[in-house]
Amino acid sequence: MNTSCPQCGGGVPDGDNLCPFCGAFLESRTDAEVAGGKDATNLKTEVLRCQNCGVVMNGGERFCGRCGFLADDPYVCQSCQAKIGPEDRFCTSCGRLLRPDKLYRSRSRPIAALILGLVPGLFSIWGLGQFFNLSFYKGALFFVLGVALLLVAPTALIVTISGLHDLAGIAVLGAVLWCALWVLQAMDAYWGAGGE
Repeated sequence: MNTSCPQCGGGVPDGDNLCPFCGAFLESRTDAEVAGGKDATNLKTEVLRCQNCGVVMNGGERFCGRCGFLADDPYVCQSCQAKIGPEDRFCTSCGRLLRPDKLYRSRSRPIAALILGLVPGLFSIWGLGQFFNLSFYKGALFFVLGVALLLVAPTALIVTISGLHDLAGIAVLGAVLWCALWVLQAMDAYWGAGGE
């Protein structure tokens, strides 16, 4: 029988202490009884979240792995030092905005992702900008595509050298495709890092 997560309502398999969907810590039945006899599903769980973007954190980090925000004490307002809840957007004491609608992003992050897309991309090492943005699926896809086009690229050189002018159109098409995909993967990395 699955227990429902008190944070997000997702199903948590029996015996697990963490929700696989949101990462909320689930207290056991005995912890709930010690806490005042309430059922474990009715307790508000204490989940460490970034004050800027709300991503679940392990608790040992000094910075958020998603947005880079400094992770001070996650349950204390930085302005008035009042206790705050993990889901609060505003401090209940001073009214400070704790989690803005738009994430704070460093201005250098999109440029770094663009450089990681362009420079290694010249050598058909694509996807590094996506890996930098933690978009592993896209990064792996672009990396495999870059390797595949790198293996096909010598065909254009052979066609040019050997004088097979009938296949010259395919060689030019391959070069144009390579250039377009190189720019696409670099711009995707830039946009994925928050560039505008």
